[in-house]
Amino acid sequence: MQILGHTVAGWASLVCIVAFLGGIQLLSLGVIGEYVGKIYLETKARPRYIISKRTYDEKEDRRGS
Repeated sequence: MQILGHTVAGWASLVCIVAFLGGIQLLSLGVIGEYVGKIYLETKARPRYIISKRTYDEKEDRRGS
């Protein structure tokens, strides 16, 4: 510890390496999570779009046939 006057040699480089590897792990986990999320949405088998309203009147359709 610096406060007491003695430090361990190499602790800064060790902390930097651990933080770097932890960041890579978190980034990889995020990429995998994106893929799993997209696979989950695809397995729901929902339509790609939702029609909010009808564009024709059912009464007109019956009269025409």
